[in-house]
Amino acid sequence: MKILPFCGTIYNPAKFENLTDIIAPPYDVITPAERRFFINRSPVNVVQLILGDQKNGDYFEESFYTDAARLFNQWCHDEILIRLEQPAIF
Repeated sequence: MKILPFCGTIYNPAKFENLTDIIAPPYDVITPAERRFFINRSPVNVVQLILGDQKNGDYFEESFYTDAARLFNQWCHDEILIRLEQPAIF
């Protein structure tokens, strides 16, 4: 197996000194109440990307993924997220 570095996408450290409001546990352990808690904590909490707005109670609808992609692209455009210039192993 070969492991290669890549240019990752991270929250912009110039905009976020404290990561507490924008990070969350893995998506599969977050309850609906915790999801609301994290979204209320910050409009740019990672939960917005990994769980988003649950429209029909189904995270596997195509709109879920297209909405997440749209939000990801918007956050990149707004420099909430930035792509690292140097490849790294995460």
